[in-house]
Amino acid sequence: NLRHAMTSDGVTTPPWASHFDSEVTKALEQHDTAALAALVTTEAGVLSHPWPDHYLPLVYAAAAASDTDRIEYPVTGWDFGSLSMRSVTFTS
Repeated sequence: NLRHAMTSDGVTTPPWASHFDSEVTKALEQHDTAALAALVTTEAGVLSHPWPDHYLPLVYAAAAASDTDRIEYPVTGWDFGSLSMRSVTFTS
């Protein structure tokens, strides 16, 4: 999504980016790795991650976590409007 980040005003988060981030957060909270894996194929997912190499490690980490692990987001926010800086920790 760098092409979108570099052509936007750098401040406004496009709806597709906030929707994708929201859906990822929801899937994480529900420990739904199937949904996490499928999200990257949605329209918002393809815009957010045209190549899944930066997204798939999140799916692997979520799949390795226990359903009872606590999920926290030590970093959130946006860079250039459309680049989510959300990071995730899984704690037992």
